[in-house]
Amino acid sequence: MAGSSNRDEIAALRKEISALLTTNGQLHQHLGQLNGYLPAGPPIPLPRPSEGHLQDREPVTEPCHWAANHSAAPPVAGTSTPSPAAALAAMLRERDDLQQRLQATELARCAAQQRRSTAEAALQRATEDLERQRKLMASLAAQDSANEADLLRQQLRE
Repeated sequence: MAGSSNRDEIAALRKEISALLTTNGQLHQHLGQLNGYLPAGPPIPLPRPSEGHLQDREPVTEPCHWAANHSAAPPVAGTSTPSPAAALAAMLRERDDLQQRLQATELARCAAQQRRSTAEAALQRATEDLERQRKLMASLAAQDSANEADLLRQQLRE
């Protein structure tokens, strides 16, 4: 049935949006940690968005000051210590990569929201059409029974 497949698609899109929001939040957190705005550690639990409202998040646009305020991690035995400039360049590349991934995730989330709203509108139209057809069928059935009764009366008169 079309309504059931639309409901399944809406449920799948809601799950996809939830997964995208989780990824989006994790990327924001990681980017904040790289920029020195958030403490390092386990991920902060994300609030669950309400059914009808998905939060838009502002992209991080401030420069990365993390390397200037933090010392590099201690070197692993047998490896050379990277220069501060190389470490900064690596962090800036990682930050740029995370910003690109974040933007791609946000675009995917927006596309999923659009597909969900389209599917919900199609479901609404299908539900309205089904109700209209049910009323029409009930009306036709009532007319058929009335016509059958009239036909039987005519036959009895003859």
